[in-house]
Amino acid sequence: MKELTQQEDIMKTFMNYIYFLATALLLSGCASSFQKPKSSANYGIPPVNYEQTIKEYFESVLKDPESARYRFSQPIKAYENEGLLFGGKVAWLGYLVDTQVNAKNSYGGYVGYKPYVFLFNGSQIRHVYEGSEFPWVHRVK
Repeated sequence: MKELTQQEDIMKTFMNYIYFLATALLLSGCASSFQKPKSSANYGIPPVNYEQTIKEYFESVLKDPESARYRFSQPIKAYENEGLLFGGKVAWLGYLVDTQVNAKNSYGGYVGYKPYVFLFNGSQIRHVYEGSEFPWVHRVK
């Protein structure tokens, strides 16, 4: 029975490796096929009370929102592409706020800062991504 478990572990490791490799190949070839917005594109107005809006979002998500510590970037222009199955067209223009949150878990210990990306339409949150980099979300420089 122990050999079967080792074989299962080897198979899981192999499948994870294949999945990672396929994803990396897919994304490396696809990033260049995403469309960019026109230079005259209108990104709207930047969010004003974005810090408060983000904190209110986390009040419904975190185990202990009162313990949360935040780090916010300034809002920056950004755009998001549709998936490549839809031609990689620009799906959204607006502002992005990089945020890091550290809060206590159910055992009372801090878990460490975790990155999030908030996409805004004006002062409204459009989408929240956990992590910091996504091939379909682009910061405008």
